[in-house]
Amino acid sequence: MNIENQIQKLAAEYYKLIGSEHHKDRDCHWHIDVTWSYGAPARYFVRHKGYVYEDVEIPCGCYVEALDKLHEELKRAVELEKIRAEQEEGIGFPDYLPSGNKTGFEL
Repeated sequence: MNIENQIQKLAAEYYKLIGSEHHKDRDCHWHIDVTWSYGAPARYFVRHKGYVYEDVEIPCGCYVEALDKLHEELKRAVELEKIRAEQEEGIGFPDYLPSGNKTGFEL
């Protein structure tokens, strides 16, 4: 699988992780922007402006580097959302309760 397909897969996974509870349209968009300026080589930027994941603006020297950085950021975003989801699942239920008893009392 090439890196663009991997990025698409990660973006879909990220959307699935945040979509049910936190969905805001701009959280679904990840960008590689290129700027051409007179007398200078092209400049590439990985950008994301979201509510859930921090804002991202990473300057890159070329398109391939931008793809790599975007891939890294999306992997990080997915991992952070997985950790957050795992932490939220366990809120309110200490690990020391007797096995199978997650309510804190017997019925």
